[in-house]
Amino acid sequence: MKAKAVITKLDGRLVSAYFLDGHCVRINAPDPDSPAGCFYVGRIERIVPQLDCCFIEFQKGERGYYSLKDNRYAFWPEYPGQTHTPKGGDRIVVQVKRPAIAPKEALLTSELSLTGYFLVLVVGDGAVHFSKKLKTAQQDPDLKASLAALLANAARDPSLPDFGFIVRTSTAGAAPGAVLSEAERLMRAMTRILQSARTAGPCTKVGEGPGELISEICQLHSDTVPEVTTDLPEIYETLKCFFAEGQVDVKLYDDPSYPLYKLYSLKTNRDRALARIVHMKSGANLYIDRTEALTAIDVNAAASSSSGPAFSEKKKLSVNLEAAEEVARQLRMRNLSGMILVDFINMKSEENNKLLLKNLRQAVKDDPVPVQVLDMTRLGLVEITRKKEGRNVYEAFAEKPVL
Repeated sequence: MKAKAVITKLDGRLVSAYFLDGHCVRINAPDPDSPAGCFYVGRIERIVPQLDCCFIEFQKGERGYYSLKDNRYAFWPEYPGQTHTPKGGDRIVVQVKRPAIAPKEALLTSELSLTGYFLVLVVGDGAVHFSKKLKTAQQDPDLKASLAALLANAARDPSLPDFGFIVRTSTAGAAPGAVLSEAERLMRAMTRILQSARTAGPCTKVGEGPGELISEICQLHSDTVPEVTTDLPEIYETLKCFFAEGQVDVKLYDDPSYPLYKLYSLKTNRDRALARIVHMKSGANLYIDRTEALTAIDVNAAASSSSGPAFSEKKKLSVNLEAAEEVARQLRMRNLSGMILVDFINMKSEENNKLLLKNLRQAVKDDPVPVQVLDMTRLGLVEITRKKEGRNVYEAFAEKPVL
């Protein structure tokens, strides 16, 4: 499967698009100024015991939500032992998990991490874990031992917390030296962040994350080596610095006669990803509507059938199977998350309904973001949940805050 990323400017804003075998599977407008993934020394502003959470000011005048229940580990600059009951005014090192999207405040975590191409470094867990997507045969015991030795050596420094690693699927077939080199780089970076945090005042940024753009490339292509093409020299240099030789094939496009966004029809792909109606080859349509609570997708037979008995059960199944493939593509393209309800065309055959669910589950398997196809309700609605990973396409391209 050939993977390619294209990064350019479209209508004055940075745009990234991702293609598999020539088909656009994701389009986004990364925010270069987003605090997502950045590290701050925050100040606890208010604790809410009833909700088991607190609110932390991490930038001057900007606060975020922090769950006391979900964060098992915290790095307190003023408490070296790290065993501490939080109280108002305390300094705490946090990472922005999700930037503020009106009306919601930023989501903060103290379970700090740095993502690389091969590895994710985590703070507070001194072990080496393999991604669940890596098969047992792909889990190199020698690599695990080498990474564990690096962690053991770092643990000798009493001023630092335990570090751990999550080995990503991109390590399959990779040279061990490249993986260990990245491990050392990530450990040095996290050490600098934590050492800076000890003396930094409240509301101070102490470290950068990889940024929304690089995080996307790592996430969307964790099991393949992509080609990245950009016509922006500064982006080209950033990517060349972050990714080691052989991880990602970065190319600088410099043909002024034909812009990169036109070469890959990015304006058309963006407009399709924002449209309410998705047209399918059969003549049927998807209608995609968002609310505060969920996303509703309606499969409309439209021109794919004539009315009445001519629209047979076989034809309904054919349209529904096509719609299942398109629903899976739209979830990924638009980065939809939370609860999604799909109203397929009603079919009388229980066997056909089971086949539809089976095909839908198969279609979402290639999505790098976890997706669950739950079941079909008594009203014939298919329930889907998809994990929240970054902004959806509407938020990314909005000129003003959206739902």
